[in-house]
Amino acid sequence: MIHPVLLRQFRRLGATPDEPPDPATWARLVDLLSTTYTGHDQAHYLLERSLALSSNEMSELHHRLRRDRERLEAVIHSLDRGLIVLDPDLAVELANPEAARILGTTMPELHTWDVADLRLATRKDAGLAALFDDVGTGPAGAAGRRRSCEEGWLTARDDRQVPVAGSFMPIRDDGRVRGAVVVLRDLSARRRLEVELRAAQKLEAVGRLAAGVAHELNTPIQFVGDNLRFIQDSVPDLLNMVRVCGEVVAAETDDAPGRHRLVTALEDCDPDFVTEELRPALAQSLEGIERVASIVMAMKSFSHPGASAAPADLNAALHDSVTVARGEFRHIAEVEFRLGELPTVVCLVHELKQAFLNLVVNAAHAIADRQADRPGHGLITVSTSCPGDGTVLVEIGDNGCGIPPELAERVFEPFFTTKDVGRGTGQGLALARSVITDAHHGRLSFDSEPGRGTTFRAVLPVGTEEKPSRSANPTDPAQYAH
Repeated sequence: MIHPVLLRQFRRLGATPDEPPDPATWARLVDLLSTTYTGHDQAHYLLERSLALSSNEMSELHHRLRRDRERLEAVIHSLDRGLIVLDPDLAVELANPEAARILGTTMPELHTWDVADLRLATRKDAGLAALFDDVGTGPAGAAGRRRSCEEGWLTARDDRQVPVAGSFMPIRDDGRVRGAVVVLRDLSARRRLEVELRAAQKLEAVGRLAAGVAHELNTPIQFVGDNLRFIQDSVPDLLNMVRVCGEVVAAETDDAPGRHRLVTALEDCDPDFVTEELRPALAQSLEGIERVASIVMAMKSFSHPGASAAPADLNAALHDSVTVARGEFRHIAEVEFRLGELPTVVCLVHELKQAFLNLVVNAAHAIADRQADRPGHGLITVSTSCPGDGTVLVEIGDNGCGIPPELAERVFEPFFTTKDVGRGTGQGLALARSVITDAHHGRLSFDSEPGRGTTFRAVLPVGTEEKPSRSANPTDPAQYAH
């Protein structure tokens, strides 16, 4: 069989393989074949060279890709946030150790998860669960929308309740959703800081109010002491009269010396004065002791380290907060209670006491600021009611200086204050709003008129279906330990 190249050259010279060509034709045929094979050799060389170069480039590219992937994995593994990449089937394609730690699982197990397992971990928190609602891939899948949850509770595989912030971001390719990226941020450290801040704010409040509380204690203790000294002075004479009476009765005589001793003992004890003063002294002493006991009980209740959410009497909580804050307003204002009949409220009552205390102290300061321009005794009103919609309403109002409209939007900002240094830190109202809205799913608002006063309104849910979001002790930092 003749090679196709040779046949093509024969045809170009008008010759055939069956008949030998003449010498001239043969010479031309040899030249053509030499040129053709030389070209083929060059093409073969270029092809081999190209393949060699391509192989080197591919090898180098493969090395670079592997190095970049290893570096990417190192970066992902070093993140302080949990990162999960879902493939087009919404199964876990890539994850980092922080995500495994937050979810309470291991890296090998996490790589077997899919979106259904993530739904299971977020099932107890509506905000987090919404990240994965109706998730699907494709040109118009629900996964095409970016979603986020600022704060929620995730149930780890080891049954830990982990406070997290989460986000769900789609991966798009050619107009289609080809997967998603899930980012989880552990808020345990922030929770611990919030707990420590609340504790510090409570201690600061107690310290700031200590002088007032001490004065509140000093007044009843002072008149109790005065009454006890009066009783101490009167009792020896009374006891002497009792002794003399006993001796006269024992002697069974009715002689003049015996009557004289009785008259003398009776005159020494001054019965009219003692009869007139002893009962009021005892009554005042008991009243003073009860007053001291109520202040001490309020302080003890207020400074309690806290407990889990439980049914509580908000009217009693308000009384405790007002008692502790009395030193702030005793010389400038009166407190008027307008307390309605309330059901017990499932709440973190010690945190609510702190919030109420902050509102009462804020009202006292507003009245003090108003008196600088417009003297007059102030009034703080504390009201409660039950609207009948599954909530209770707590209102704390004052006839103080009011809030200027230009500052109304900043009232709840952390560290924002218009008070002098040492008188306010800007944490009181911010903490009160955090306790009422974040921890208890309630609402805190206010109405204010400059120069006439302000009323803060706290709406709190009653039923157990809206329990505070902290399932564990909110003041125990150990619960947030990794």
